[in-house]
Amino acid sequence: MGFVKPVSIIALVALWGCGPNAGADVSAELGWQFNYRDWTKPLCPCPDLSEADCGSTAGCTWNAASSVCEDDVPAACTTDDIRACDNQPVELGAAAPFPAVPTVHVLIRDPERNQTTLDTDFDCDLGGGSEFLALQGQPRRTLELRLTAVDADGNDMYVSETPWDIDLSGETFQQRFELRTPNGDLAFDVEYPGVSVGLCPTSDVKSLRYTLTREGETDPTLVGTQSPACDDPDLFGNINANKLYIRNIPSKPVEGSTGGFQPDKYDVVVEALDSSNNVLYCGTSQRNVSPGSNSDNSSQPVTAGACP
Repeated sequence: MGFVKPVSIIALVALWGCGPNAGADVSAELGWQFNYRDWTKPLCPCPDLSEADCGSTAGCTWNAASSVCEDDVPAACTTDDIRACDNQPVELGAAAPFPAVPTVHVLIRDPERNQTTLDTDFDCDLGGGSEFLALQGQPRRTLELRLTAVDADGNDMYVSETPWDIDLSGETFQQRFELRTPNGDLAFDVEYPGVSVGLCPTSDVKSLRYTLTREGETDPTLVGTQSPACDDPDLFGNINANKLYIRNIPSKPVEGSTGGFQPDKYDVVVEALDSSNNVLYCGTSQRNVSPGSNSDNSSQPVTAGACP
């Protein structure tokens, strides 16, 4: 059964069936939230500890400057990255925004009778935040629930890997479910020849095209562009280069025999293009991609001309 976080506040926002009705038989109230963390690693134990508990916990160190407890090996664990329907992290900074999640698909099946009792898209806001989606007319027994949050293009952004059992035999069932991401992302600098990292060699570079192909496959998994690749020259003639952000990279890590997960390996091609989409610079690398934000973000060197 998937991970579920209960909540105590119920907001009845919509009825499925006959519409809002004070006497309606509301059989379930469903809410959802999205966690963008890398679920292949354990949760970091240190950030929530007090100073006293931090000092007595192995693997944790108190950072007096920021007044937080930090993990000694942060790469070995991850922290929650809870998001709402806008799908933005708490601190986005200058990074490119993530695609919003306008829709949640609700699939409910009755395993006893081998029937689908609900298979419908709902506005994400109806069950996000402190809101709950109220459903009526569902069979009063244990059913199977799957939730899938999708972006405007229909791409799966958050999913329930396995169905949840929801027992509707008693009073109105109420639960907020946490969905996990099936995608990862990369963010790295493009390193042009002849200039420092973070700078563009010429204002002719207008956009960046990226192509990701899963190791062992021939057809690209993801192709996209980002523009502008470079800012306008500053007062000193320097042309700042923009970091490349690649979102929605499918990640299907496989659990190993020892219990750990192996990340997906992708062959990455980055091309710097002019205004006519001619290739001015190109570079290749292989990068690991796990669910959530990834640490495999070293700069990508490129050379003049197209890739061989």
